[in-house]
Amino acid sequence: YEVYKKSNSHNPFCYCLIADSGEIFAILSGVIIWNYNKLLYPFTARAIIQGGPILKEESCELLDELLTFFRKEIKTKVVYSQFRNLRSWTNAKNVFEKHGFLYEKHLDIIHDLEIGKNSLWANISGKARSKINKANRNNLLFKEINTENEISHAYKILVTVYKNAHLP
Repeated sequence: YEVYKKSNSHNPFCYCLIADSGEIFAILSGVIIWNYNKLLYPFTARAIIQGGPILKEESCELLDELLTFFRKEIKTKVVYSQFRNLRSWTNAKNVFEKHGFLYEKHLDIIHDLEIGKNSLWANISGKARSKINKANRNNLLFKEINTENEISHAYKILVTVYKNAHLP
């Protein structure tokens, strides 16, 4: 938590459901991460919850209450939230869905970078290679966004990309 607080591009958070007696029933902690500079924060900020919620007892009601509070607190701070669960929430999938979350099976992608450029290129799908070649032919330029006009233009592109990827 303290390490994230000291970072220029991370803002940690922790929400708890606590009984009047002081007993903790549920915890949801994570970090808001953004790219580039504070100017682009509204367009790149996302909440990452590593490991998922922690509940004293497996209860859809506790999870629902925790997610209700979380969504209310986080909704104006991030573009989207991502739970990187370390356990199955099969029994509570409907609770996550009620709060607008989609379940995607965990996917690990490992690339052996020692196989050489030609082998790496051959492992890329034909469609992706075609798009990379087209970008190279069109002299596609990657650069940092610094002006209001560039931000406005990039935001329009980002909205389209998020819409096509079915992200909020």
